[in-house]
Amino acid sequence: MLPLGLLTAAQGNPILVELKSGETINGHLVNCDTYMNLTLKEVVTTSADGKHFFRLSETYIRGNNIKFLRVPDETIDRAKDQQQSQQAARGGRGGMQQRGDHGGRGGDRGRDEIIQPTAKSGRRRLVEDQNLRDKDTLALYGVLRRTATLGVTKLVEELVELLIKDRREKPSESPELYHALIEANANHEHGSAGRVVTLLEEMQREGLEPSDRTCDAILKVLAVHPDYVLRAAVLEHLRVLWADLPADAHRNVVVGMLRDRQYEMALDRLDSMQSAGIRVEPWLWDMAIYVLCEADEIDEALALLKKRDALAELSYEPSVWAYVLDTASRAFHYNATLYVWRKRVEPGYLNPASGLCLNVLCTAARAGDPVLATDVFRVLGNRATVFEHQHYEMLIDTYLATDDVKTAISILSVMEGAKMAPDAATTRNLFKHLRADASRPHAALAVLQSLHEAGKPVPVAAVNVVLEALVHLMDLAGALDVYKTLHTLCARGPTVATFNALLRGCSSDASEADADEPLDADAADQDLTSDKKATAMFLAAEMRALAVAPDAVTYDRLILVCLRAPDCEDALRYYAEMRSRGWLPRPGTFAAVVKRLARDADFERAAEVLAQARDAGLELARTERWLEQVLWRRRRRDEAAEAGAGAGAEGEGRLAGFVRERLGARALGRGM
Repeated sequence: MLPLGLLTAAQGNPILVELKSGETINGHLVNCDTYMNLTLKEVVTTSADGKHFFRLSETYIRGNNIKFLRVPDETIDRAKDQQQSQQAARGGRGGMQQRGDHGGRGGDRGRDEIIQPTAKSGRRRLVEDQNLRDKDTLALYGVLRRTATLGVTKLVEELVELLIKDRREKPSESPELYHALIEANANHEHGSAGRVVTLLEEMQREGLEPSDRTCDAILKVLAVHPDYVLRAAVLEHLRVLWADLPADAHRNVVVGMLRDRQYEMALDRLDSMQSAGIRVEPWLWDMAIYVLCEADEIDEALALLKKRDALAELSYEPSVWAYVLDTASRAFHYNATLYVWRKRVEPGYLNPASGLCLNVLCTAARAGDPVLATDVFRVLGNRATVFEHQHYEMLIDTYLATDDVKTAISILSVMEGAKMAPDAATTRNLFKHLRADASRPHAALAVLQSLHEAGKPVPVAAVNVVLEALVHLMDLAGALDVYKTLHTLCARGPTVATFNALLRGCSSDASEADADEPLDADAADQDLTSDKKATAMFLAAEMRALAVAPDAVTYDRLILVCLRAPDCEDALRYYAEMRSRGWLPRPGTFAAVVKRLARDADFERAAEVLAQARDAGLELARTERWLEQVLWRRRRRDEAAEAGAGAGAEGEGRLAGFVRERLGARALGRGM
């Protein structure tokens, strides 16, 4: 993975991106954020098999989907030059480049470069505070080494100044001075990679080569102040020297790569450390896991967590496990969530927060793991959590994912017993599951009966969902049989949702198939059988006897049922009663009423109903066109007839005028 510095320099230049899916994307880089999310323009995308090409004006690529990037060599060179110049400009205190004469090599020029003013006028110097001026030169070097290791930048600078000015030490003959100044830049507040670059350039002018020890110090600095270019140069220098890195240097390289977002290279370095028998400290494992989780590289974080867990001698940091569980569950990463839960939560080492448990429950529901979901309920129950509908719904979804309808329905019974009655929203996914197979509703009814026999409460919503599934499967007789057992199973009795589900089975499939469109002529001419209307009237009488208040859906479905009968007066009566309650039929029901009246030659009332639909803001254009055709055919017959027009013709004329007015206004609007 390329560093952000190179991508910043590559903006406006061509770039090639290969995704983890195998696709390749060529385009010009427009923007890159700190997460390496890229925006490209003038894009050509090649499929993984190389057979398909797509051209896009612009595309956005998430950084965690990128496998590798390729930029032109001149862009890399330009980025290196820009980065080094910027670092040199930020050098400030601690650098060796000074104003003044930079004459020949060595001598006073070297002393001038390495000396920095370290204190403002009137400020006491650290050298005097610690009585270091009277120490001999050898002792000062010892203090310098210890101070540089600790990263006390200011004191290191003063000691170097003291050694050069007072003790006449020459930087060209004492690489220890450069080494100390370089190592002191490991200070997170006062150090910088730019100062290290400046010091290395001065060493080169002095004819000094960085030793293995100095290279280790540079890697230590780069672990705090990442610089991809400098790190690569140091590692190449050590490779040329055939020098082996000490363990601390390996760790510093990994830390620097992680901070530079070079995750794959950092993981490869960790693997090579383990292969070489170099101990990976617990803090380094933890840091890598934290960084990978933060970058949404959860698969890699899980692999690293398993490696760390396999090393039994390492101590565990609870916060690491909690962070992985939180990150994985929020991303619905099942494998990582399950691993941490089993390793830390089940044994009792980790007690996750309730919000985190809810994320785990969502993950279990998506993956269909009822064991994990049930254990989440155990943890929440131990802390006396008040469960809500969302908790139970996710648990139901989990069991449905494994085809365990019995347990899913049992959860509905638990909700009823907990005074948290399930509703239609709670049973939606159960309805989808039951309607997928004709045998499932009957199996669900058997489960409800067994619950009743065991003395457990049966919620009416559970019976209703069985009714809905049977009606959906066109088994009205089976749904009525279930209704007969409902009074036995449920102490509360049926609800309006129960009757609405049954009335849907009595109404025409054509009308229910698309409520926003009027019926076709062939479907509208089919009368509903007398037993279906009788069933609907029986259900309406049951609602009155049980004092179950109807709603708008009840009236809508009663209207549709009665429209199929030879006499539609009952439908019109229900329509008038519905309007008196302030409710409106659905657009499809309005259309069905108008069409039935028109077929009965009741144009007066057809015009009134269509006008009411218009006043309610409903658009019934298809119905209007159909009526226009009916009226045109009737006019043709009337023109051939010798008799005068009666009341029906007057109503026909009113309706024709109304329809023509609507169609004319719409045509005029289109013309404008």
